[in-house]
Amino acid sequence: MFDYFLREFEQQIGFSSGTFSYDDQGVKTATEVVSKNSTTYQTRSSYLTQVELFLNQLVNVILEVASVGQFFSDGKPRWTGNVEDVELSVHFDDGVFIDKDKQRADEMQLVAAGIMPKLEYLKRNFGLSEEDAQKWLAQVNNEQPDFSQGAFQEPIDGDSNEV
Repeated sequence: MFDYFLREFEQQIGFSSGTFSYDDQGVKTATEVVSKNSTTYQTRSSYLTQVELFLNQLVNVILEVASVGQFFSDGKPRWTGNVEDVELSVHFDDGVFIDKDKQRADEMQLVAAGIMPKLEYLKRNFGLSEEDAQKWLAQVNNEQPDFSQGAFQEPIDGDSNEV
């Protein structure tokens, strides 16, 4: 009887059947979850779109208020930039809907094929900032052996750096 109410609740709020009620089918991959729970995924995607829009508007309003000095006791604005120039990027972790290992492997193939920059791969898969990803790449490049032309040649007489 309780299961009936859970299934009815799932349907009323736009979630896939089995979201709250018990399903005795074992562990599933992220791909299986997405295909079985497409209604839930679509509902979630719709909510995230609305939340992202709200967050963008909220940040813009906060910046606009912060730029008006009259709102503060000392009369000085807390922010002096242009709201139009602010680019806000909201990233929602897709959790169970994304197979992280598969995504990482797919993106590694794109890097190997030269389609995705290494910098972008590091930012997306390790949550690094642009600056940290650049530092990481520089460190990796410095650790690589020198295979450039002439790196393994013996010095010619007179070109030696010996003292």
